[in-house]
Amino acid sequence: MLVAAALLAGCAADDLSVASDAASVVDAVEGADVHGAVDAGAAALDVPRADAGGLRLDASTADHADGARADGADAHAVVDAGAPSDVAASCAVTAAVCDRTVYDRAQAYAAAHPLRDGASWAGWCASLMWRFGALPESSARPSAIAAYHASTIVSTDPSTARIGAFHWWDIGVDGHVGTDLLGGGTTVFMASTHLAASWGTAIGVNSVSAYGAAARSARYLGWSMDYAGGTIAGGGGAACVAGGLVPVGCVVPKTATEQSGAPDVDFWMRMQFFAAANGYGGPIDGVMGVSAWAGVQRGLRSAGYTGPDDGVPGVNTFMAMQRIAAMYGYTGPVDGALGPNSYRGFAAFLNRSYDGVRR
Repeated sequence: MLVAAALLAGCAADDLSVASDAASVVDAVEGADVHGAVDAGAAALDVPRADAGGLRLDASTADHADGARADGADAHAVVDAGAPSDVAASCAVTAAVCDRTVYDRAQAYAAAHPLRDGASWAGWCASLMWRFGALPESSARPSAIAAYHASTIVSTDPSTARIGAFHWWDIGVDGHVGTDLLGGGTTVFMASTHLAASWGTAIGVNSVSAYGAAARSARYLGWSMDYAGGTIAGGGGAACVAGGLVPVGCVVPKTATEQSGAPDVDFWMRMQFFAAANGYGGPIDGVMGVSAWAGVQRGLRSAGYTGPDDGVPGVNTFMAMQRIAAMYGYTGPVDGALGPNSYRGFAAFLNRSYDGVRR
């Protein structure tokens, strides 16, 4: 087993060369955020509203990670066209049509392994796939690009990917890979410094489109259901995006992230409530797209965010989230490195600021 693990050192030069990329700060160890956050009963923050005339940071000084522009249209930019007429009969929508087993397992893995053997996951994307997926030794390869050449590509359209699919990129020498937790290329588990949500040190999730926007030299190669012959247990289900919508009148429960420190689906749905209060008009489905993040960024201006509302979160976005978290018991540093206690504090804000009713 140790021999196979040693083969998986490579990922991509882009993910290793982080010194010039401000996004690398996101993946720093959370430092003082190792202590349990205690809700001190801080006064509730007024929910900020979109301000079309809000200050925008000049492009020459904008934080790189918050200044990257996403290519193409956001799949979540379309306004929810309408709730079913029988609201009462349509509220239980997510559990019946969306299998989140792989998503939950990835969250648990990241919570148990926020570091790789005591150090950052940066540069170890192939290793993460092999370890998380409990893949056979026969699938071990020296790099992501080597594993790609030993896998069977199903399609080059990420929106058609099924749960548990592997997404592949040609970047640097070693390539890059991540596994799809919800299908459709929206929530891809990866080891990288380019993350929409950090679940540890250079481990977390991003969408295919947002990763491509942040890692500009990356060329998307397609997706496969196998990793050099190995597959993710429980994978193969249809994408969760279409079936996970919360109809008007239904209630999203309070997120357990306030206790666990690990973002769950309810956390991201409530995050979309926050975005909706600031101009986001897309679905409440727990899948954060560019438009949802842009709404979040607008809402974070009252917490000191001065970057562009581009929907590509980075250090400045996460620092503003930590400032809000600090009003709800977070006592760690405001460094843009989101960890369990940062998430606990921000989840407390989301739980107290919204009643959870989809309107």
